[in-house]
Amino acid sequence: MVAWGANINKLNFNVNSNNVYFTGRNRRPPQDPVNAILSLSYTLLHHEAVSALKMYGLDPSLGFYHQAAYGRDSLACDVIEPLRPFLDRWIWRLFAHQTLTLQHFVYDGQACLLTDAGKPIFYKCFFIEAKSLKRLLRRYALYLVNTLHEAQQHA
Repeated sequence: MVAWGANINKLNFNVNSNNVYFTGRNRRPPQDPVNAILSLSYTLLHHEAVSALKMYGLDPSLGFYHQAAYGRDSLACDVIEPLRPFLDRWIWRLFAHQTLTLQHFVYDGQACLLTDAGKPIFYKCFFIEAKSLKRLLRRYALYLVNTLHEAQQHA
């Protein structure tokens, strides 16, 4: 699960008609349009995971695969892990279909950021895509609650 980065590096974001190239994952700050959208999308999905976990009374900071760290919601990291490939593919489509283009990004030092024109395009598309992902996150959270209850009954 934790080796998701290997999957994203295998994706071909070289959409020549759009002149958008992906050479590898970078963040803090993201240095190109693909990494900017990856970081933003993962952050938004992470927040949706925290909400879903809290809805079912789970502590998002206590994970199974991701180690506990100050300020990190490790369980939220755990539950979004299987969804990353779906999000990665959706991001690839945003660039392949030229929903987002280089004109939707600006550089501030080394950081690549969405422009004011790009933000509403991205957020509209994200929240449409996020509907199905939010349902999955709620199912994952409910499954965890049921599994923990069963384990407690058999202990």
